[in-house]
Parts: sequence; structure tokens; C-alpha cells
Amino acid sequence: MLEQLETSNQDAVITLYDISWEKFEAIASLLEDTKIRLTYLDGTLDIMSPSPAHEESKSTVGLLLETYLRHIGRRFYTTGGYTLGSREEGARGEPDESYNLDFIKPIPDIAIEVVMASGGVNNLSSG
Repeated sequence: MLEQLETSNQDAVITLYDISWEKFEAIASLLEDTKIRLTYLDGTLDIMSPSPAHEESKSTVGLLLETYLRHIGRRFYTTGGYTLGSREEGARGEPDESYNLDFIKPIPDIAIEVVMASGGVNNLSSG
């Protein structure tokens, strides 16, 4: 089954259902050099093209967080859209921005996820 949402001020999202991990990896490898973002959870795949408003929002939230961390004197490292998840977990996604506090670790301490359009994967609870 395929579901699509696209409006000018929202992210364009295509949702695919009943996708195996192997199919997901094949799609991910085809799109790895693009700005397309993928979120996979238990056979549901969201393929998203971020809107300009999405990009502006993630940058603004990131700048506000960085300003606050500098204000309180907390050391941080920006790790970007760090890929989280694995086949064993049945999930994989990429937050818009992520940060490590104090030192660099394999899993970021803070992840920013801007949701401007919803697909089939609940991004706010899948990580």
C-alpha cells in the first residue's frame, strides 16, 4: 500500500507499508547521496523530502539549543543527522540534528526532530 502527502509548506512524504529490511536497505542505498530522509519502523517506510520551512525550523531550534548550551557553559559536539537504529531493533531513522554533551559518544545525547507532515511512522516515539 502507498500513501502520499505533499503541500507547498509541508514536507513531501511517501509512506510504503510491508517493506522488508532488505528492501529498505536497497532503497536506502539508492537514495544515500540525496537529501531524501528515510524513517523505517517495523515494515513501514517513510520517504521524506524536507521543505524549506522544515530546514529553517531545524536550524533555528539547533541554534537556540547551542546558544543555551553555551550560556550555561556546557561543552557539546554537533553530530548532525546521525543515523540511529538497526535491523535487530526493526527501526532506523535520522534526526534532523543531534548533539553529544561533554564528549563524543556512539549515540547522541540530544536529537532534534522537526515534524511538519506526518507519514506512517511516528517519528517522535520510534527512537
